[in-house]
Formats: sequence, C-alpha cells, structure tokens
Amino acid sequence: MSNTTNNENHNQNLNNTGSVILNLENISTEYNNVLTQYNQARSNYINYLNTMTETQDASGNTEDASGNSQYFVLKNTFYGQNYLVNPTKTNNIAGCKNKCSANSSCTGANFVNGSTCLLMKDVNGELSPKQSSNAIVPPEVYYLNTLKKLNQQLIHLNNKLTQQINKGEPIYDKQVQERQKQGEVLDKNYKSLLSERHKIEAQLQEFDDINEAQTNSTLIVNKNYAVYKYLLFVLVIIVLIIMSLPSGVSNQFIGQMGGKIIDNDYKHIIYGFIIFIVVLVIIIYVK
Repeated sequence: MSNTTNNENHNQNLNNTGSVILNLENISTEYNNVLTQYNQARSNYINYLNTMTETQDASGNTEDASGNSQYFVLKNTFYGQNYLVNPTKTNNIAGCKNKCSANSSCTGANFVNGSTCLLMKDVNGELSPKQSSNAIVPPEVYYLNTLKKLNQQLIHLNNKLTQQINKGEPIYDKQVQERQKQGEVLDKNYKSLLSERHKIEAQLQEFDDINEAQTNSTLIVNKNYAVYKYLLFVLVIIVLIIMSLPSGVSNQFIGQMGGKIIDNDYKHIIYGFIIFIVVLVIIIYVK
C-alpha cells in the first residue's frame, strides 16, 4: 500500500513538473517573439528619428521635405480621446488626412464608418482597438504606442514566467529530496547485494571443495574395492590350488615348509592360518 501511494505521488510530481516545464517553454517562446517585435519597433523608431528630414510647423504637424504631412493609417484602431472640432463628413481617408494637415491644432484623426472624420487634439494620444475605425497618426505616435504596447506585453509575460518558476520551486525541491532518498536506497541496496555476492561466492567455493572431496573419496573407495576383489580372487585361487593337491604332495609340501611331515588333521589348521594371513594383508592394504 505504501509503495502504491509513493508511486502515485511520484507520478503526480512528474505530471506537475511536466506541466510547469511545458508552460515555461510556451511562455518563453511567446516572450522571445514579442521581444523580437519590440527590438524591431525600437530600431524602426530610432531609424525614423535619425533619417527624419521634415520640419515641424507651429502646430506640431510633421512634414517631409516636400511639405506633405506624414501619417500612419491603422485599421480597426481609434486614436486619442479629445475631439478638436465637431465630426465632419469625408469621402475617404485621404480627405481626412488633408483636414488634419490643414488644422494647426490637429495631432491625429480617426476615419470612422467610412464617412466621418474626427480630428483629435491629444498630445500623447492612446491607440485602442475599435471596429470600423481607421486611426490616422503621425509616425512618432505610431512608434511610441507600438513600443508601449509591446513593452506591456513583455512585462506581462515576464510576470507569468516568474509565477511559473515560483510554482515549480516546491516541486523541484521535493524532487531533489526524493532523488536524494532514492540515491541512499540504491547505495544501501548496492552494498547489501555486494555482501550477498561475497556470501554466495563463498558458498559456491565451499560446495566445490566438498564436491571435490567426495569425488576423491569415491575414487579411493573404488580403487580399494577393485584391489580387494583382486586379492580375494587370488586367495580363492591359492586355497583351491592347495586343496586340489594330492595328499602325498600336500604332506611333502607342508613337510618341506615345517621340516617334517604333518598329519592330515593339521591340514585344516594350516589352511586356516594361510587364509587368515591373506585376509589380514587385504584388510591392511584396504585401510
């Protein structure tokens, strides 16, 4: 039960870790993309400032070297909050541009619903999304608002990255502790297995020694048994030869051995003595 619970907790930690890592990767990718856009917008703004050849009239309108006002047109966007004059009817965006250029107090305009021109007087006008509206703004307003918008996105993404990192810290710390515990268990198991291996090797060596001793004993017993059978066979042959001799020959043979003739009554005693000597020799040899 404990192992099952530990496995479930381990799997849950892995899932949480994978989720945090995936979120970090996604947010980091988004952050890098926005950062690229931000750096490009800043570079464009710097290039605009460095290459600007226009002059500004008293109203602050920007003009190029030919005297034509420069504007960016942003679709589905509304510029500013403060109206300069009442809305006027205009057929197209170009007409709205001309009206703003003609008014010294105009800092930008909005062409809405395809027929209405709104002249604005905001010094630092905001750009906001709005359907059916085309914002007409000078380059510096466009670049600065673009940089501001991208900067806000970077701050937001940076906060999300920080939150994910803080969210993952307890998981990482717990995983480090689990890895340390697992390392200790593995080290303990390794030492135990190493000790068991030494014991097994010792038992195997002992078994080999016993097996070798048994083999040697078997060989000796077999050898002694073969010798015993051979000597017994020789004994039987000798007895049979002696018993098969004629009585006169036996007496003569025995007489020569003892120096005189011995009665037949003593033959069996002599035969028994000879057999005893042979058996004794066999027993001594076998031992």
